[in-house]
Amino acid sequence: MGKVIIIGLDGATFDLITPWVDEGKLPCLGSLMKNGVWGKLRSVIPSMSGPAWVSFMTGKNPGKHGILGFMTYADQGEEQAELISSLRVKDETLWQVLSSHGKRVGVMNVPVTYPPQKVNGFLISGFMTPPSATVFTYPEELKQSIPDYRIGIRQGWQGEDGRASIRKLKDELIVREYHDIAERRTAAAVQLMSQWNPDFFMVVFKGTDEMQHFFWGREDILLEYYRKIDKSIDRILAHSGKDSNVVIISDHGFGPATTRLFSTNAWLKQAGLLKSKRDLKSSLIRTASHLAWDLNRRTRLRKRLPAGRVAAVRKAVRQGLAWKKTKAYGRTPLGIVAVNINLRGREPQGIVEPGQEFEELREEVIKRLRSLKDPQTGERVMAEVYRNNEMYWGPNLNKVPDIIGIPNPRYYVDASLFTRSIFADWSSRQRGQHYAQVNGILIASGPDIKPGDKIEGARLIDIAPTVLHMMGLPVPQDMDGRVLDELFKEESEPAQKAVEYGEVNHERKRVRDRVARLKISGEI
Repeated sequence: MGKVIIIGLDGATFDLITPWVDEGKLPCLGSLMKNGVWGKLRSVIPSMSGPAWVSFMTGKNPGKHGILGFMTYADQGEEQAELISSLRVKDETLWQVLSSHGKRVGVMNVPVTYPPQKVNGFLISGFMTPPSATVFTYPEELKQSIPDYRIGIRQGWQGEDGRASIRKLKDELIVREYHDIAERRTAAAVQLMSQWNPDFFMVVFKGTDEMQHFFWGREDILLEYYRKIDKSIDRILAHSGKDSNVVIISDHGFGPATTRLFSTNAWLKQAGLLKSKRDLKSSLIRTASHLAWDLNRRTRLRKRLPAGRVAAVRKAVRQGLAWKKTKAYGRTPLGIVAVNINLRGREPQGIVEPGQEFEELREEVIKRLRSLKDPQTGERVMAEVYRNNEMYWGPNLNKVPDIIGIPNPRYYVDASLFTRSIFADWSSRQRGQHYAQVNGILIASGPDIKPGDKIEGARLIDIAPTVLHMMGLPVPQDMDGRVLDELFKEESEPAQKAVEYGEVNHERKRVRDRVARLKISGEI
């Protein structure tokens, strides 16, 4: 079977691509869509890069791999927070499975791949790589062959003088930076594909997401960047070979920035489900929290706090709740409503009994959220509300909030415990966001792919098993995604061959987990 090329366009959306393709402004993407299969690609919830790309690379839902945001928490306490990394991804990734079957792989700039893990080929880590990292490639000496390569826009989001915050940079400089990174990444991709000749190659362009955060609504700037990426895709495919199947994906969609704020915990407090302490210490904590929240709202300070400081603030704030009188509280995955029931036996000071009382309370909260309207606008606040087990399954289900709500795209969800107002006007430096935009893009084209067709119902977790089948390999039984057999021509080998499922190598998984724990603890 032929080679497979995956090109990730982080945050790319058909809301922009389709009209530009129709106008002939993106000829490469337009050709791939015309001669292949395309359609929406359903992300995971929350629709953000951390859990989404991990779900893609493992073919599993967050209830199995346990990554729900950019922070991960130790089993023994929610306050012990760490930034996510490849060491926290306990399941085998697509490229690890391919490597175990002897396939040569090349992986570039996929988020949550730092520190780089051993593969049969090469790997360059992507988003979530620390700016100070000196080892971001496997093999380590690979970086010597790409001396001009850059993962992100200046180290530490700084300007040319090394001091200016990106928030103070001129639009022209930001645009120039992202175009420069795209050019360097494309050149490196072409160079390494020629040198390594991988059976599977993948590269992610993160700039589509970040440019949309900064410039949503500026069609001139975004179109210019998309045209740059369109040319990059054309250059990469020119070096991929005629027998290669190409898959273009994004991890989520995108849309305009939120304009209204909804506070989960202020709403729960008004509903009588959450109570705060009234002693002097708690009053001081609330006052400090109000001041910090207001500062964060104006400066986005929390995004720059190290994980340890975030955990300390979370712990202090949690101490201000009267847990013996609290039945439900909001958690902090970005962009969604995430409510936990204060369940006895699971929570440190749980008061809600498991079973009937738990289910009745959860159902009550879900009904209230589904009918909730903003008194100022009259709009429904929630687009979708689910029980956790309707969306997730697996050994990490206990880490997932009991209730998950996708907000109306206008609403930013705040989970601070002491926010005063349930609703408020909201503004952000970012002009675009994606927390409520769960549909990314899927475009597939190549010798095994149907020409000129559309697909419906595809999910991000379906890509890994589909690629494995496309390359003639068995799909691990514990992957949650399905093979998208509707992509294939009837006469093609992937269509003629029945999907084969393989046993999971539990011993290899135990060894990998053990090594990851030792690396996290600093023992190796």
